[in-house]
Amino acid sequence: MSLHETLHTAAVAAMALAAVVHPGLRDRACRPDLLAAIVMLVAMADALWLRIVPTVYAIALLLVAAMASAAIRAVLVGRGVVPRLGACESTHSPLGFVATAVCLPSMQGAALSGGAAHHGLGAGAFTALVVLVCAGYAVASSVAAWASAGAERAHYALMGAGAALMALAVL
Repeated sequence: MSLHETLHTAAVAAMALAAVVHPGLRDRACRPDLLAAIVMLVAMADALWLRIVPTVYAIALLLVAAMASAAIRAVLVGRGVVPRLGACESTHSPLGFVATAVCLPSMQGAALSGGAAHHGLGAGAFTALVVLVCAGYAVASSVAAWASAGAERAHYALMGAGAALMALAVL
């Protein structure tokens, strides 16, 4: 296994651990975010190992899920069903969907060729895009972890670590 594949596998492992400690396992209000974490994890595992869903469709589904999760959260907060969260917590799942969507081509590229896949972008531009999106998500996750406690802190920290590993994998 190459370093590239090892980093991608470590990122999937961090995301899997993040799902295991997710507050949605205990708190009903967090269940939509738990579902989001599971969807992201399945998309990453599929891109890296299974290759059942074509990458372009998985990316489209993740981007639709990002918009839908943001809209649903806004409606639920407006109705008072879920509490209003800080900016990091309320945007964490939608940003996670976007970060996962950006990473999928590089994950499939790692499995197929050991290098960064670049669908329509030059390799340098694609690498920069993945690194910037993953670094941004890692920072947002770190801020959310710092503002949280317990299992929620561990969840955000692991999600940020997984994003950082994804950024390293494409470099």
